Amino acid sequence: TTTVNYKEVNYELYIHFDSDLIHLISNYNAYQKAITKGDPYKLFGLKDITKRDDSILRYINYKCKGKCDINKVIENYNNVISENEVQKVIQRLVEVGCLLSQNDKVQITNDGRNIL
Repeated sequence: TTTVNYKEVNYELYIHFDSDLIHLISNYNAYQKAITKGDPYKLFGLKDITKRDDSILRYINYKCKGKCDINKVIENYNNVISENEVQKVIQRLVEVGCLLSQNDKVQITNDGRNIL
């Protein structure tokens, strides 16, 4: 579980079951803080990002600490999606600026992190 504060009330939520709610509350709190302080706050998004795109971005960012060999990504999704599909997703994410690819390695960009 994790504790989140919403409008000065603490809530204990199950990370696995309430992850969307935790994310929503955390973002709301960040927006409110930025608005109250008058800080600039930018929202980043990617048109038509798929669950598959998001999953691979999150894998590279969180599990691989932002960079890894493409073969490691392919291996992680073995028996889930084909190697060809992983390659297509990586290429798409490179084209939209979420990943950098060089010498069979991928690295998440700031834009890619901002989408997460």
